[in-house]
Formats: sequence, C-alpha cells, structure tokens
Amino acid sequence: MDGEVVEARAQTELPPGYYLDPASGAWLTLPWPANREDLPPSLGPAVIRWCHTWLVHHLSGEPWRFTPGQARFLHQWYALRPDGRWLYRSGVKRGAKGTGKDPMAAAIALAELAGPTYCAGMRGGRPIAVPHRMALVQIAANSEAQAKDVLRVANGMAGLAFREAYGYDAGELRSLLPNRSRIELLTNSEASSEGDPATSILLNESHHMTRSNGGDALARVGRRNVAKSPGGRARLLEYTNAHVPGEGSVAEGSFEAWQAQVSGKARTSGILYDSREAPAHLRLHVDEERRAGIAAAYSDSPWTDLERIDEEALDLRT
Repeated sequence: MDGEVVEARAQTELPPGYYLDPASGAWLTLPWPANREDLPPSLGPAVIRWCHTWLVHHLSGEPWRFTPGQARFLHQWYALRPDGRWLYRSGVKRGAKGTGKDPMAAAIALAELAGPTYCAGMRGGRPIAVPHRMALVQIAANSEAQAKDVLRVANGMAGLAFREAYGYDAGELRSLLPNRSRIELLTNSEASSEGDPATSILLNESHHMTRSNGGDALARVGRRNVAKSPGGRARLLEYTNAHVPGEGSVAEGSFEAWQAQVSGKARTSGILYDSREAPAHLRLHVDEERRAGIAAAYSDSPWTDLERIDEEALDLRT
C-alpha cells in the first residue's frame, strides 16, 4: 500500500484523544503541547531528579533512567493547577507487555514513599516540592503475586545509597521508612480495605481486574479512599496492557470514562490517559505493516527485541 495512503488512513481513523506521532508512527494519547513553554507547572522534574539520584535498575544495578516517554508522563502526572492542586486526579499508564510498566510503577512507588511528590505551596508560580510526612503507598492487584511483582522490583531499585540514607527496610509484603512511611500490598477484601488513609494507590494489571474476581470492587474502594484525602492530595494510578473489549475490566471502564471525557460526551474530567499503540489499520498478515506496528508500540522501549516480538506474533500458539 502506498505510504501516503497508509498515513491518510491512520489520520482519519484516529479516535478521540489520539494523535499520530510522526517520528514513530505510533498512536499516542498523552497530552503534550507543541511548545514546552505551554507546559503546566509540575513536580515532575523534581521527581525525575530524585529518582535519577537515588534509584538503580533492579537487574543491572546501574543508575535508573526514565525513557523520554516515561519522563513526559511524569511531568503531566505531577502537573499542577495555579492554586497548587493536581491537574489530574486519576491516571492510566497503558502499554504493550515488556514496555517497562512494572519498573516504572516501582519507581513511582519509591518516589511517593520518600521523594518530593507533595506540593507544599507555590512560590513565584513554581511549586514547592517536598516528601509526604507519613506516606502510605498501596499496590493493589487481584492476587498477592501480582502485587508482589511491583514491590519486588521496587526493593531491587532501592540501592545501597538509598537504603542507608533513608533507612529503607525492604520486605516481601511491606517496606518501611523510620518515619513510619510505608509501601504495602493491597489485596484484601473490600470491607477490610475501606478507609485506609493512602497517599498513593497503584493498580497493577487493571486489565485483569473484573467483577468476577473482585478486582473491580477493590478498585472502587481505592478510588473512594483517595477521593477522601485532604486537599485531594492522594490519587490512584493504573498500569495496564490493552484491555479486552466487552470483558468489563477496570481498565476497560477507565478507557471508556476517558473517551467520554475527551469526546465531550460526559462531565468526567481530570483523567490522564497515556497509551502508545500500533495504528489500528495495520494488518497482521502483511509483513511490512506488522513490523511497523510492533516498532510503533515499542518505540519508547529501546531494550525490546523487535525481531523476537515479530516471531512471537507469527507463532500460532501465541
């Protein structure tokens, strides 16, 4: 198919809230202005500096570094209104399997535990970034194993310098600081979870959370808990693969709510939705289009072996 025709189809088929990334061909949803001067004030730069200073890669032990796409998301997730309140009250980080969602969730969990993720006021239009005095970061999932995956990665990212400087006590189910700030797993029943004073909640693999397995009830409790926080300071952030339409998962509900928000069909507001996807018109059975789609979906994860992903996509067992 002629390249201009493919690009024209990609542009005309874009759903509400999506735009085409000319560099990678990916469909993106993260709002990002043409001029950096138009970016809102944000704690994101302070959070990124803190993570780059204190965290290490959980596998290599090298200093942790966010990808460009992750850094952009952090700027918007920690963006503020002029009065110092959060610009977004809820968020979704969606991406293909293997694009680094667990390590990013772990980095944010550690930043919410000990980093400058609380706005203590504005000075000259700039936010004053400080840590929470007694943070409670909860990682929620359908099973203990799914929640433990993120905490295990977080413990691996907490290098020796961080552990010594902050007094980090790593555990399999809960990690603590001396000031009683903590990261804990949240896999309890709806009744026992109600009312926990969380400062941040992370939903891991929300595409697996449904009514039949109790995941949607847990997500509802989490949303109610952060909604009750003083000054709206606590928030809930989902990490998800692409959801299965019609399955009724938490991820699907969030996507539909965001679509209603960006299309003006509902009064919903304050949802930040970040997805990087292959254009929907690309055909799996056409080699050139399939490989272009894989490259687009993984364009912010340079560690991915695209040839291997292509082979897996052709495997009838996958």
